[in-house]
Amino acid sequence: MIRTIKNFLKYNKKQKISALVVSASLWVFVMGSQDPIMSSSYKVPVSLANPSREYRVIYEEQNIEVDLTAPRSKFAEYKSGDMHAFINATNLYEGEFDLPVEVSFPKGFELDQINPAKIHVKVDPYIEKQIPAEVIVTGSAVTDSIVKGITKSLEIITVIGPKTEVESVRRVLGYVGLTGNKDDFAINVPMTAIDDDGREVKDVRVVPSSINVTVDIESGFKKKVVPIISEISPPAGREIAEIIVEPKTVEITAKEDVLNNISSVSTAKAVITAGKERFEGDLKIVLPEGVTAQISEVYVTATLKK
Repeated sequence: MIRTIKNFLKYNKKQKISALVVSASLWVFVMGSQDPIMSSSYKVPVSLANPSREYRVIYEEQNIEVDLTAPRSKFAEYKSGDMHAFINATNLYEGEFDLPVEVSFPKGFELDQINPAKIHVKVDPYIEKQIPAEVIVTGSAVTDSIVKGITKSLEIITVIGPKTEVESVRRVLGYVGLTGNKDDFAINVPMTAIDDDGREVKDVRVVPSSINVTVDIESGFKKKVVPIISEISPPAGREIAEIIVEPKTVEITAKEDVLNNISSVSTAKAVITAGKERFEGDLKIVLPEGVTAQISEVYVTATLKK
């Protein structure tokens, strides 16, 4: 073995050493300088370009995947944030659309694929609607006092927002607590947009967001629980078998001299029409002047004799 190596170096020594040096140099050059082409995939958030103040654009697809090809050195230089994906909102109008995704990336890369290439969007124009301001009184004033009147600084509230949300608003409410009050008072009341189910509609703007409310409280009142009577008229030739009122009684409030003359209150009158065997429904309570009640209507069921 040793002899073979000696023989190898003995003859054409200079040429062989030169060949080894050249080979080593070429190997270093190839390994250090070669920049192979490769591919990689990136998850990129999608933004909205050129949005308008006239409408809201909704899209569920928040991220896309982008496949790029480039020399290995380019990927080594790549930094998070060098690539951007967006959908162009220019010249949109109300409706639903599939918009192409556009991608910008550093020089030296080639785009292979965008997934998904299009994003479904819903365009909802901004509108406004005027709705009456409602104030709901909660709690009770002191025992001998009632709310004589409520004055609002504004009767109409403007609701502004995306059309879908604004159209879902049914009421704009504010709440005033009475508990423990015996004198007139003023309060600033926040107003809230409410839908049919009584839930707050959050993606709208209520203008103004609050109003001033003045509550006029009058003292010298008494309370009394009285039965509720409902008068239902039957069809010609028929008789009423039974009338059920729920609830059967109501607490009323009035000045003492007025209250002393009241033994019951009545509902609005109703009629069982020909061909029907019963009446069911809500009826308003009819109150004398100067009298208030905890509830304004009751549920009445009336049936006819067979």
